[in-house]
Amino acid sequence: FEKETIQFVHHVLKANLDIANFIDSDFAILNPGLARHYRITDISGGGFLAQSIGKEVHRGGLMTQASMLFGNSTGAETHPIKRGVWVLERMLDDPPPPPPANVPDLPEPEGRDLASLSLKERLVEHAQVQSCHDCHSKIDPWGVAFENYNALGQWRDGNSDPLVLDPHQQVNVDPVTHLKNGTEIKNLEDLKRYILNSRKSQFRQAVVRKVMAYSLGRYLELSDRSAIESICQSLQEEKDGFQTLIEKIVLSEPFLTK
Repeated sequence: FEKETIQFVHHVLKANLDIANFIDSDFAILNPGLARHYRITDISGGGFLAQSIGKEVHRGGLMTQASMLFGNSTGAETHPIKRGVWVLERMLDDPPPPPPANVPDLPEPEGRDLASLSLKERLVEHAQVQSCHDCHSKIDPWGVAFENYNALGQWRDGNSDPLVLDPHQQVNVDPVTHLKNGTEIKNLEDLKRYILNSRKSQFRQAVVRKVMAYSLGRYLELSDRSAIESICQSLQEEKDGFQTLIEKIVLSEPFLTK
């Protein structure tokens, strides 16, 4: 899982591809073992290679990779809250505020009726607590959109997930949600399109900020704002190439004077 993500980022960098590929791509980095895990057929060879994929395999970009999906789950169940926070923090640089003290846990299914609830319905119950509502209205929809991907990052739909162990095989997959601004999101593909069509500038700035902070080896400061804005502008004009972004950062005043 880890190597898939590292090799994916390396491929985008080496080919100077549009950073939009981090949200969605028409290729995946696969080896035969990972392809079997994802149930993608006709993948041969021993190492990780860039493979063209269609929409029918439900992959593309970082958000459908098992490193993120499995890492933001309980190992047995999906975790829409963790997945939603990951998208807000990593892809949009818009982390939610920390939870208040003494927040109750997400209610666990205790009986036959509760066990039939989808995780989205359990989240609704959790968010009825007023102290939880404001944060969850921002976080949960971004994570619910991932519900077609199980805790191991494998695609599922309907009411069964035969690839995981009991008692987690019976599920109620429901990825339909509404963002806080009212936008309806039917699944992860909808969420990807929304980010690239309506939040592209915010996503671009998030990538610039995170790569710059990594490059400088420190947290960003107010004095870095003008350099960030300049890089975002020139990056947009030059087709958002990832290699181009790194070149712009290396030539920026904060990097040259660090």
